[in-house]
Amino acid sequence: AVLALLDRGRRVVWVDPAFAAGRLAKLDSVPCNTKLDILLGPAVFAHPLMMRVAPAIAPHLKEMRETSHKFLVHHDECQLGWTTLESVRKVYEVATAALLEEEHICAVKGTVEELKQDDDTTWHACLQTEDGQKRLSAANVVLATGIRPRLPNVAG
Repeated sequence: AVLALLDRGRRVVWVDPAFAAGRLAKLDSVPCNTKLDILLGPAVFAHPLMMRVAPAIAPHLKEMRETSHKFLVHHDECQLGWTTLESVRKVYEVATAALLEEEHICAVKGTVEELKQDDDTTWHACLQTEDGQKRLSAANVVLATGIRPRLPNVAG
């Protein structure tokens, strides 16, 4: 979402508790359910919007390719195999760090505690930051809430 907004010349106020690829770190050893051919292709990491961070993520994409795991079945069209969420997280962390250096990004380390829209369609957010509560207003809001892993209780 941030890349798309920057591509359209928009200024972005990005609120995040850590700017560290969200909750992916809790799932490092989990195999990624997207094949590496797709991740490295034009729909994900080679998407035109990613060109803005391409130099920063290139070494991690190379590592992802080099440490991939081949599929053991021979009828799969995938040529590159699979990877773990840890390698995906590393790419997102580096991309995030590169984006935080962008001129049109205002990074706020914290969480949105309340979001309301008034009658004239202006959004008002109450943020909890390291420096206390802050308020800001904007005409548009993009919610990218990330994941909350749900792990079943398995006996044994």
